[in-house]
Amino acid sequence: MLRFQLTRLQEKPTSAKLEMFYRKSLYVLALNLAKTQGLDESSVADIHRQYGDHLYSKADYDGAMQQFVQTIGNLQPSYVIRKVCNTKHA
Repeated sequence: MLRFQLTRLQEKPTSAKLEMFYRKSLYVLALNLAKTQGLDESSVADIHRQYGDHLYSKADYDGAMQQFVQTIGNLQPSYVIRKVCNTKHA
């Protein structure tokens, strides 16, 4: 008797893929996915913001600032200013 197993693969939506990358701190992959999927500028800026927040939490302030610079025009400047002020007082 022959038995066959049928497997169905279903691609996850981009938002689910991004969430998985965020949970695993794979922000470079998230940015690459955003580029290949043609996400809008504000969505890409949000990935840079989250990446910057991640680097900031790891005390990589220079790396965080590089990510925050990528959000210019999409992220409120006060957000970055608060981060910088908190670093100087920490």
